[in-house]
Amino acid sequence: MVLQGLVVSDGSLAFGGLSTTECFAVSELNVGGVMVTVHESHWQRRATASAAWEDMPGTVETGRVCPLSPEEPGDYRMIIDGTIDGDRGLYRSNVFTKTAVPVLPGVAAVWLALLLAGLLLRARPR
Repeated sequence: MVLQGLVVSDGSLAFGGLSTTECFAVSELNVGGVMVTVHESHWQRRATASAAWEDMPGTVETGRVCPLSPEEPGDYRMIIDGTIDGDRGLYRSNVFTKTAVPVLPGVAAVWLALLLAGLLLRARPR
């Protein structure tokens, strides 16, 4: 079930009216009139929209939630084992997508740098 009030993005998260780029503890936090406690949280990733979700090693947190700044492209979401108004269950955040940044091959990068340098030299006032 999606946990309303938890919104994650690359490097930050918003929860219960708080927006942060740091980890924070969640114990009896009032989220829209509902009391929320996080027992454990972790991140999941999938490489493509049709791939299965996989737990990310090293992201398990006890009693708190932490933002994630992934390097790999893919879809990401947070999973929370939490108690909401006395009912314990598993909840998930929204999904954010990290896209790949194109990298120029070595020769193309050198060529582009030389081209830009030449254009800058030409543009200099004499």
